[in-house]
Amino acid sequence: MRKLVLLIVAVIALTSCSRNSAKIKGEFTNFGGKTVYLEKLGVGTSEVVDSVVASKDGLFKFNIKFEKDQEPTFYLVKVDGNNFVTLFVERGETINLTGDAKRLEGTYAVKGSKASEDIRTLSNLLNTTITSLDSLNQLHANPSDSIEYKMGKVFVTCKREFIKYLITNPKSMASIYAIYAQLPGSTGIFGSLDDLNYFKLLSDSLSTSYPKSPYVISLKKHYKQMENEALIGDIMATKKVETVGIPEISLRNQYGKLMKLSSLKGKVVLLDFWDPANQESLEGNLGLVKIYEKYKSKGFEIYQVSLATKAPWVAAVQRQKLQWICVSDFLGSNSPAATVYNVKAIPANFLINRNGDLVGRDMFGNDLESQIIKALK
Repeated sequence: MRKLVLLIVAVIALTSCSRNSAKIKGEFTNFGGKTVYLEKLGVGTSEVVDSVVASKDGLFKFNIKFEKDQEPTFYLVKVDGNNFVTLFVERGETINLTGDAKRLEGTYAVKGSKASEDIRTLSNLLNTTITSLDSLNQLHANPSDSIEYKMGKVFVTCKREFIKYLITNPKSMASIYAIYAQLPGSTGIFGSLDDLNYFKLLSDSLSTSYPKSPYVISLKKHYKQMENEALIGDIMATKKVETVGIPEISLRNQYGKLMKLSSLKGKVVLLDFWDPANQESLEGNLGLVKIYEKYKSKGFEIYQVSLATKAPWVAAVQRQKLQWICVSDFLGSNSPAATVYNVKAIPANFLINRNGDLVGRDMFGNDLESQIIKALK
């Protein structure tokens, strides 16, 4: 009887221990005798919490001890700076990893965690998209409507697959990875106000499964912020905007920072509307680069609004090395900014003086430069 009691106590102790811990077991080729790192991801933070030296066969193991109130957590298993695997680890899991340490993202396999397996699938899709966009970008020695169209199509195809995953797996924490996934240049797959419903879907669904998760709490705050911005946009679009001088535009740049047109008061500003799929817009930028370099130190600025989808816009900004303020809401010709300024065709521009008054519209080349010189005096 005493032996039975001791056995039961031992089983309970082992079960309790397993519920407060998790294991990651790995086997990487081309990695014998090297160090692998375990990095814990917080909301906007990361911290290396453990490291081990792999055996000569590339075997390694991490034992993760969960703190009392610790929620399931995202971790990186990292070989070096840009060579890592993203995992979502829950209590009691034993996760098995295999892969080639020279190129983990493209070769790794994971078992023992459904969320981590889904992250692997999403990561594959993201890497395929990045490779396709890079290939198209390299072909882009000269501006081409067809290349811009193809880049947009690659982006849209990727986003559709991500949307399919979000809709069918709204309670999976891998959806957090999906909705915040980024292309090179900090270009998010999601993030415009068009995506508000997807943020709401995840916010509502994950709040029931992981109500105390810091990732979910952060997601809810992000959704509320987007909801408020959408409300303001609806008011702007449906009511008469009363302004002194010119209507306000407040949009995000390619890095996600909110940029207000009104913040440039005191400078001579060219408000420019364009589309990277438009040949005339692309050629116009070449002329604007020369003008901007010539007069920016004298108080001249360009606030350029893109009427395009996100990926082609960011790619064009990077390729043409545009240094002025570039913003977009990814709504195309339906952009409230284009509506407020009655933009019917592109390229279109408005010249604004230091007092915030409109002094010219749709001026190009020498005519534009002469008006800028006049406004700067």
